[in-house]
Amino acid sequence: MSENNFKDSMDRRLQSVVLRPELRQSILEQCQPSAHPERARCIPWRRVVRQTVAVAAAAAVIVLSGVVGVAANPPLRRSLDKLGDDLVSLLQPVNLADEDNGIRMEVLAAMNDEDVAVVYLTLQDTEKKNRLDETVQLRDLCVRADGTILDGEELFNQAEVLWYDEETQTATIQLRSQSASKIAGKKISLLLHSFLSGEEREEMVDSGYTLEDVARANAHPALLYPSDVEQYSAWGARMEDLTELIDTQAMPVLMENGLPLTFEEYPWVSVSNAAVVDNMLHVQLHYDPETGLYNECSVVLGDKEGHRFDVSGANISLGTVVREGRSSYTTREEQIALVPGEALFKDVHIYGDLVSYAHQQSGQWQTTFRLRPANDTLSAACDIDMNPWKVSQITVSPIGVTVHGEGEMYAYSDSIELEVFLKDGSAMEVDSVTTTSDGETIQCKSIFSRPAKMEEIDHVKLNGHIIRFDN
Repeated sequence: MSENNFKDSMDRRLQSVVLRPELRQSILEQCQPSAHPERARCIPWRRVVRQTVAVAAAAAVIVLSGVVGVAANPPLRRSLDKLGDDLVSLLQPVNLADEDNGIRMEVLAAMNDEDVAVVYLTLQDTEKKNRLDETVQLRDLCVRADGTILDGEELFNQAEVLWYDEETQTATIQLRSQSASKIAGKKISLLLHSFLSGEEREEMVDSGYTLEDVARANAHPALLYPSDVEQYSAWGARMEDLTELIDTQAMPVLMENGLPLTFEEYPWVSVSNAAVVDNMLHVQLHYDPETGLYNECSVVLGDKEGHRFDVSGANISLGTVVREGRSSYTTREEQIALVPGEALFKDVHIYGDLVSYAHQQSGQWQTTFRLRPANDTLSAACDIDMNPWKVSQITVSPIGVTVHGEGEMYAYSDSIELEVFLKDGSAMEVDSVTTTSDGETIQCKSIFSRPAKMEEIDHVKLNGHIIRFDN
């Protein structure tokens, strides 16, 4: 997007606006908002939340029908080679695949421990049409577990392209689920209906406007108070304030097409209205139901140099619901951002973070396999004070390490510093940590960046304490 497209589009619509003296004074009085001492974490706004994690791996033995030799499929052999000899030795590779529209989906391996399930699969463009790359996003994924249909995108809510082979046009993907109990030991069918590729990201695209410009252009916006908001999200230090306004129907939304603007280089999104209401910026975005189905535009605030402000915000889904397979989207949304405390309207600039995809491929790909547990684990009891909760047990599996505790975790509790050492003196790399608590028990799961052989584990170091395993 060129720097002036957004501004020029607005200028054409506002060039005839003339402010009355009393209206001008009213706007000027708004340019010094009340101070808000709370400062929030900067969390990007996303219409479709995609959670990805760094490369993580696990090993398993899968018993499936339709097994053929690895040598018969060079792309499969190459994918297994990249997993590493240590993992290949633990796998029973299966050439279980399904092909549609020249795209081949193949399951390489799967496994679960007590907390996490992982699945390796590949997508290959057998027609060499360049429909895959390292930015592949699986969409409309369905899972059947012993015949019960589950939401695949919710179940496997973490996915990562481990690598992309340009020569064979093959993407190797790892799916991860934090809900292993729902599918552990069951006969699993993965059904994929579409995927995206050709992702392009642009951050802090300058709209050319400040909050003062928007307040002046739409000083008295027409507002609606929806009777029911079915889908919204909120974040930041004042998230609870925003959710209360939405839940009590006290948060207004803008009338559609009150201030239409077009992102000329992004025809899949337009600004149908914008205004400053109660010291909050409201921007209503309208998405094209076809080309804008998956693309995202997130409105953010910053200073004139392009430094992002940490603000609390909310996102309300509006408009027509578009359904594709088991997924659904809304064509219109209202993004809301609290004005930074003590900031003058003239000093707060409006930017956009944009994510778009060049390719969207539909089809029907399905594979069925039995999810096998990781029987080879290590476990040790311990008693470590984490102020005030206590660690009672540590378990290591090929997927990762789990810290079990009792009590309740607080903001002032000791942070977890965990290392897993091998017998050769090296340490396992950990990609992510997930903590869950029910007020009485605590579980912290750390995922390895590569699979671990239990016979190579020497000890775990937790906050200076050495834990060794007898089994």
